[in-house]
Amino acid sequence: MRERWQNRWRATRVWLVGMLIGSGWFSGGVSGQSIDPLNPAEWQARERANTLERSRWPGRRVTQLEAEIQRLQAQLSRLPRQYPVTLQNRLGFHSALETGALDAGAAERGYKVHQLDFVLTLPFTIQAIGIAPAANPYESGPKAYGFPPRFKIEVLTASGEFDVVADWLDEDFPDPGTLPVVFSDLHVKTRHIRMTVPEVRSESRMNYFALGEFFIWGGNGESFFAENLAIWDSTQVTASAGFSLPPQWELSYLTDGVSGLGFPLGQEASGRKDLMILSTPGAQLAETVEVMVDLGEPKEISRFDLWPAKSLDGLALSGVGFPGEVTVDVSNDRDFKNYRPIEQQGVGNRGRTGALFSICVRPPEARYLRVTLSGLPTMDGERVLGLGEIALYDLKGDLVSGRVLPVSGIPAVHQYQLPRLLDGYCWGRQILSDLEWFEGLARRRPLEQRLAVMERELVLAAAIWHYLQLKLWVGGAVFVSLGLVGFILFQNAHKKKLLRKQADQFRRDLHDEVGSSLGGIALLADELADQPAGGVVATDLGDLSFMAREASASLGEIIKVGDQGPILLSALLLELQQRAKRVLRGPRIELVTDEPGPDLRVSLNVKRHITMFFKEGIHNCARHARASHVRIETLIKADQLWIEIRDDGCGFDPARPVNGWGLSNMRQRAEELGGHCIVRSGEGEGTRVAMQVPLKRLTQEPRTPYQSSNS
Repeated sequence: MRERWQNRWRATRVWLVGMLIGSGWFSGGVSGQSIDPLNPAEWQARERANTLERSRWPGRRVTQLEAEIQRLQAQLSRLPRQYPVTLQNRLGFHSALETGALDAGAAERGYKVHQLDFVLTLPFTIQAIGIAPAANPYESGPKAYGFPPRFKIEVLTASGEFDVVADWLDEDFPDPGTLPVVFSDLHVKTRHIRMTVPEVRSESRMNYFALGEFFIWGGNGESFFAENLAIWDSTQVTASAGFSLPPQWELSYLTDGVSGLGFPLGQEASGRKDLMILSTPGAQLAETVEVMVDLGEPKEISRFDLWPAKSLDGLALSGVGFPGEVTVDVSNDRDFKNYRPIEQQGVGNRGRTGALFSICVRPPEARYLRVTLSGLPTMDGERVLGLGEIALYDLKGDLVSGRVLPVSGIPAVHQYQLPRLLDGYCWGRQILSDLEWFEGLARRRPLEQRLAVMERELVLAAAIWHYLQLKLWVGGAVFVSLGLVGFILFQNAHKKKLLRKQADQFRRDLHDEVGSSLGGIALLADELADQPAGGVVATDLGDLSFMAREASASLGEIIKVGDQGPILLSALLLELQQRAKRVLRGPRIELVTDEPGPDLRVSLNVKRHITMFFKEGIHNCARHARASHVRIETLIKADQLWIEIRDDGCGFDPARPVNGWGLSNMRQRAEELGGHCIVRSGEGEGTRVAMQVPLKRLTQEPRTPYQSSNS
């Protein structure tokens, strides 16, 4: 009985194709450039056309990439999206693991090939050929398996020769991933299509391939047939060699309409729901459910699809509530007194494996369809019915509108869901025609691939740009900081220069004005002292002369101190000798010095201590000693600086306190320099004052700063 039905439907479909081709009822079809490139040259031309001329400047490059990504995302938002179904069975065709057959050019190329041949019942003008990659059942999530990197598709012409449609034997076809491949805008008339896959042996490739599904869309001339010719029972499929392992791999699975691509649904989601009825106490589903579709007027139906419902929230199940058996009857009478059965088929778990329950029929002109659903599955012991859509297509492949009416088996409380079965939506998205959806997925693939490349480039370009921005900010901050520091240093140097200029002017004015005045006072005092006068006046004039000479010498030293910092030891000793000559008037001065010693740089404070020590000694000699001969020695003995002032004056008793000699200050200065002071004197025996300081202490700063004499 079943075999008779199959033969009957095969003959019916052959008749249907002939009627469609002859009548020219179908119009439309693909046009323009093929969706996927037919050969490597076409692919390279597309890549060049889609190559974005990017700026070398990272900031501009980031802006360009962001604009290109937004453009690609906008294009993708208008295309259908893939809703893959994880398959465990009916995966498609798997080639043999052994060497394939030889074709006419295989010997010349040096390899053998596998061949797949599709022979249609009648010649068609083929508009498009589609290939769905096989899904890998062992991967979590969608993952393609075994798509041939190189292949060729040919069609047999009326002359008996094969013409090449797509040739990818010399270069690898761009990896399609899980999305289909479509060669469109072909316009070739044939009834025989051949796919050739070369045997490739290398360390990185296995010598086999797999395909999930093969699609053929064709028509007559400019007319177009919306159905997939490859799934017709009358289409013969043969393979040079194949790997058969039902229920996963079988040659017949290549044209069974089952693929991991999912269902033809649109991109935009809506709030529409599928029919999902769960039996509850008092509202039980019957064992058999009947519904009736009212088309409003007699219409010709070419295909009937029954969609599974979206799985329940929180359940990782597909095809929940899909019936085990479906019967479809058509009639022009609402009471079905006169009707014709269309199909009775065991559905099994096809709704759960991602395949639609689909019937291709001779177009019946009828207004009413009665759909009988039996073998309902159970959940927790209760029957459940889940359907997404009853999709009816006319001769042009468009969905037919109508309304669904209950007949029996559905509780009244659930009948409000029946309009969901004929609303053109399933799983909350609009149902598309097979070709529209298939082409949309194929157009999506290169856009997604370019988008992935752009996003990777954007991450790299943004990282480089952020790094350069950081460098620019840091460099700018360093430049500004250096500029500020340089400006401050310049200002300080300018101020110091002004201060030095003012100090020089002050010292010159001090030397010219005060120095000349002191010199004049000293000369006048000397002249007065030489004139006859009383003893007291002479003494006072002598003191005045001494004080003027000493002040003049001190003024000169102050000016020199302002001109310099540290001083060489030889220069310091020379200054001491010159001071003695300027201050002492009357006694004969004897200077005793060594050959030039080491040129040590004496710090300013050390210089002051030595100068003040020497000043105190000369002061005492000039004011109190009343000497006629003064011997000054500046020697270096055994790494020691030796400064001695010896006179033949009146002397004094060192054990008796003497006011005004400044001996305590002289001892303190010698001790601060790490040396010691020697004082030798006696009544009428003259005075000897000496300082002994280690040379290494001359370059170090003393602990006590400069202090003037308290004399």
